[in-house]
Amino acid sequence: MDNNQNTSVPTPLSSPQQVEIPPQSSAPQPVVSNNNVVIEQKNINSTPQKQTISYEEQYYNNKQLVNSDELIKAFIGPNYDKIMKRIFNFGAFFFGAFYYFYRKMPLFGFIIVIINCLICYFLSGYTILYVLGGFNLLLGFITNKLYVRRSLKKISKLLINYANYPVIEVRGMCRIYGGVSTLKVINATLLLILLAFPTVIILYFILTPDKLSEYLNDLNISIPEVKVPEIKVPEISLDNKFEGYIVVEKSVKVLDYFAVQTPSVFTPTSNDDEYQAEYTFKSNKKKLGNCTYSFKGVSGFTNPKSLINGMHEYFIDKNPSDVRETYINKINWYTFNYSTDEANIYYYACTRGKYVFLYTYIDEKESSNVCHSYNSEIINSIVFK
Repeated sequence: MDNNQNTSVPTPLSSPQQVEIPPQSSAPQPVVSNNNVVIEQKNINSTPQKQTISYEEQYYNNKQLVNSDELIKAFIGPNYDKIMKRIFNFGAFFFGAFYYFYRKMPLFGFIIVIINCLICYFLSGYTILYVLGGFNLLLGFITNKLYVRRSLKKISKLLINYANYPVIEVRGMCRIYGGVSTLKVINATLLLILLAFPTVIILYFILTPDKLSEYLNDLNISIPEVKVPEIKVPEISLDNKFEGYIVVEKSVKVLDYFAVQTPSVFTPTSNDDEYQAEYTFKSNKKKLGNCTYSFKGVSGFTNPKSLINGMHEYFIDKNPSDVRETYINKINWYTFNYSTDEANIYYYACTRGKYVFLYTYIDEKESSNVCHSYNSEIINSIVFK
């Protein structure tokens, strides 16, 4: 047995309480061998791993800023405390749509402009002021809540789009998309000025299509009316003097130029012919009386005013009314009337093309009020064909 050989005998422990367990550590621990050689142990995976934050975690972290009002304050910008705490917004009340343009809400601004235009179009007088005032009062109460609600939606979208960005960049994007802009007010005002005229014209004809047809009809009628005086001036001296009788123009049929609605109680007279319309109402009861009307072309006259003036002068001893000019159904009439002991007599004269037409209505004084009303009913039914 070699004497140089060392034998190690394990030393007995005095008691279990003397056992000390070294603390565990991730750092490498030196090991002492039997030959007193220090051996350093190293972990194989000693390189520290880089921790990454997921998209969901970053979004959750950013979203917490909404609850802390940090992003809301950056988004709203000026007057943050007033918008968050006050119920009424005086800017929206006094400036209406322009305040919404100022707060970068152009869609709401244009909707308010359209509502204001419709109020001004359909209403009139002091009613417009009352309704516009009430509408602006409503805007004053709802604007702050509406703007805060919109701001939160915008901020939520920014948190989704910029979830992996630093918080400072998200805050900067809130300032860009939110806040106020005087330039947007100027641009919106210029755009409204450019759109105002064509929009008013289009809405005028869309909301009232009959206006367009009336306008075109007036144009068609006004063209010959402008030329008529040029044709009639040299022919005035050719008009005959009224001698108490009318000669019917045999070259024109009155119903070819006019449409007349005759009450059903009227019947054609025995001397009715194709060149004139002549009807009579004869009551079965004598106390109701009779009434008659005739409508015919007049020969020897080219100017209805000359005819009526001549008839007025002829019946001057009957104390006739003054000659009047009236416009019914786009027909220019010259008219007067007078009374005798037996009847009331009305004359109306107009022109169509180169012909003069005379409408005469006679109702007996003993006739009923119904008979008197037929005159206005018939004259108001006459229109050009």
